[in-house]
Amino acid sequence: MNNSTDSSRSVYVGNIDPRVTKEELYELFIQLGPVNKIRYPKDKVLQTYQGFAFIEFSTEKDLEYVINLVSKTNNGNIVKLYDRWLRIRRTGDNTTNTNSNKDKKLQSTENIDNIPLAKIIIEGLDDIIDSKTLTRIITKFGKIYQPIEIFSNSSENQEDTNIRSCYIYFNYYRDADKVIQKLNDSHVGNAHVTVKYAKRPLGQKGIYGSKIDRIMNSEAEKHGLL
Repeated sequence: MNNSTDSSRSVYVGNIDPRVTKEELYELFIQLGPVNKIRYPKDKVLQTYQGFAFIEFSTEKDLEYVINLVSKTNNGNIVKLYDRWLRIRRTGDNTTNTNSNKDKKLQSTENIDNIPLAKIIIEGLDDIIDSKTLTRIITKFGKIYQPIEIFSNSSENQEDTNIRSCYIYFNYYRDADKVIQKLNDSHVGNAHVTVKYAKRPLGQKGIYGSKIDRIMNSEAEKHGLL
């Protein structure tokens, strides 16, 4: 069975609340045009939706109608489900749905955990390492999605509240894998650091880096979404 969608007739929909069902997406988008197919990725282990979907319409003309409708709305906000504005744009189009160029990412950073990125955590950073220095080190391995912010907090497994840590969102898992392989259990500056895939957000089980995570990341790259 072919689960892919035709990008010439499809929109990317992001910032979807995990409570939204595939049936609800269909009922919503059928009001905008004839829907041919919906691809709404789900974690095979956790059975939770990944926060984005691809909606394929019957014809390119139907797609153009939806894109035109979205472009005329205020800041691209056309549909809100469970208090979240859906981010709707043409599949493969890296620009925003609006006339503004302020935000060219898939979603706002406050919902970054819905984007299929490779999220790692570095724990035990030396006091001499600041965000600028760490960025120079990390970006040698690959592209990151947003600026690095270092914080002092308890580690994911300990109660020590003086540990300096940071989360890093890599665009691609292959780059995150390289960082973990090279820097985990090593010294950065004068401190011994731990580098690993981060735990999932509150309410979700497991850590990043599963097989389905990598598939979704690969699909997002293939469609030009990262």
